[in-house]
Amino acid sequence: MPKPAYYTTASNLDYKEITPGPKLRPYIECFWVCQGNSGQDGYIEEILVPGGRTEIIQADTSFVWYNSEEDRADHMEPGAIILGQRNKVSRIVISQGFRFFGIRFRYGCMPLFIKVSAKEYSNRILKLSDYLTCGEMSLLDNTPPLIDNNFIQDIEHCLFDLIKPPTHDWYILQEIIQSLNNRVEEQTSIHSLAKEHGWNYKKIERVFLKYLGFPPRVFLKIIRFRNALEKMDNSNGSLTNNAYRLGFYDQSHFIREFYNFTGMNPSNFFRETPLLANFLYRLGTKG
Repeated sequence: MPKPAYYTTASNLDYKEITPGPKLRPYIECFWVCQGNSGQDGYIEEILVPGGRTEIIQADTSFVWYNSEEDRADHMEPGAIILGQRNKVSRIVISQGFRFFGIRFRYGCMPLFIKVSAKEYSNRILKLSDYLTCGEMSLLDNTPPLIDNNFIQDIEHCLFDLIKPPTHDWYILQEIIQSLNNRVEEQTSIHSLAKEHGWNYKKIERVFLKYLGFPPRVFLKIIRFRNALEKMDNSNGSLTNNAYRLGFYDQSHFIREFYNFTGMNPSNFFRETPLLANFLYRLGTKG
């Protein structure tokens, strides 16, 4: 039985995560609901900090998403979308009275459900209807006011019908991702990782683009950034020492990468952490 995993209320945003059932847990990190009211200003603008994962989102209201790859904005009408994995900061402007229901996939798992290479939706936001037929995931079009266990179970049935058995390459990829996570503070050699698993670099790059949407070195930057966020919030010591400890070449390298992912320098980010980043990385829950 799915159960709430994490709940936070901050300012005008309410955020809740629901743990998937055991059959989908290897592929889906969580279901989530984010809702609120923009108050007197009429809108909320939030940054979207990359997490390396793809999401399916049902939006009950229109919003504007600022593409991280191009200096332009996409206006999205209410409906179901694919929010692709990102390697740069982007922004969302939400009108008042909003609610989003999301399905957050684990690394490299979205292509098991939607038979399209992940690189097609990297740094993009797309209509889900362009990738699934009317009957598939049609439940999202009638998301109830209350996201309860019955609705989550119905969504899980739909997802389970969509999933295709993982290939041998996918299992090897998961081992490589685990290796990258374990060695994120080291200067990891992608070539050596490929060799350990019997792949050449061309092979590992092809599989990364298919399932993760980015080449290995770009994906490693995302993992290193996530690790930095998790460890910087409560760490002591100088920025330079932290940069070395977290696997960056030097302080300037760390600040440059941090700005690329958040649009802010580290000190400003942790002083005024954006709400959605706070939800995604649990920065506000650390003791």
